[in-house]
Amino acid sequence: MKAVAATTLLAFGFLLPSLAATGAEMPKELTAAVATAEADGRAVFQASQQPKALAGRAVTDARKQISNFCDRDYRPIPVSIQGKTTVYFLAESPRPEEIVFGRHFKVTGAKITASSNTCTTSGPLPANAVAAYITHVLSPAPSEFHVYLSLKHGKAIFVGTSAGNWAVDKGRIRFLEKRKQ
Repeated sequence: MKAVAATTLLAFGFLLPSLAATGAEMPKELTAAVATAEADGRAVFQASQQPKALAGRAVTDARKQISNFCDRDYRPIPVSIQGKTTVYFLAESPRPEEIVFGRHFKVTGAKITASSNTCTTSGPLPANAVAAYITHVLSPAPSEFHVYLSLKHGKAIFVGTSAGNWAVDKGRIRFLEKRKQ
């Protein structure tokens, strides 16, 4: 399975220039969600670049609310978003060439948002892969987790959703095309 994923990613990398040149008008109803995902994803990435903070009460309380962590190490990242402390729990891989797509968590007060339904990784990416591809079923647009992962790994992430295909790169989300019916 991992060899197939790596081969697919490598082959997909050759398509990157042609896909990157195309684009479509983003569905208007997703504009606000995309802007929020971009801003929050960049905030999480910036906070993750700071020295690891000691776990405070907010982190401890947030961790207690999550019962379905994956079998991975998680790094808590407290972030102030719109004046509220939000704690992100980001799953990490011991292999830097692997992207952990899920499951990450966002905890704001009593609200928990997961990045995915499953514990998903890309498998080891070839050194020359310029992008990765993942499907996302939890929302019609990419989330802040996709923005964070693209920034962390320095690679474009193409995301297929119910609305269509998206490109996430350098902190920005771009709509590529509507989903074919």
